[in-house]
Amino acid sequence: MQKLFLLILLAGLPISGAWAAADMARVITQGAPPVDCMAAVEINKIDGEKKVVPTGGFDIEPGDHRLNGRALIDTTWCEISKDDRIFGPVADLQLNFQAGRTYYIGFDHKPDNRQEWKLVVWKVE
Repeated sequence: MQKLFLLILLAGLPISGAWAAADMARVITQGAPPVDCMAAVEINKIDGEKKVVPTGGFDIEPGDHRLNGRALIDTTWCEISKDDRIFGPVADLQLNFQAGRTYYIGFDHKPDNRQEWKLVVWKVE
């Protein structure tokens, strides 16, 4: 039963750039390497407007966009001080998205100074 559940869970996750439509860009927000202190994110703001998009990834029109959201930090690999567990907003990730490309976005929480934590593109396909 556990194996069936795992397969169903994995079947719903976008895994590669093959999911992107040729006239759209694909954004993947999970799968960042936690050992690199890169956390998954839930995008909830695009170009300053609140949006509801799928948690694992979504298509976006090509062009300049600003993204923001919330991080899902796993402290297993990269511990953070108790004071850093809740903090204010971070700057938007601004990027020119190109059609047919896949952008892997994560939240970099590696620096000791939490003011340096930010949304980043950690891989492009």
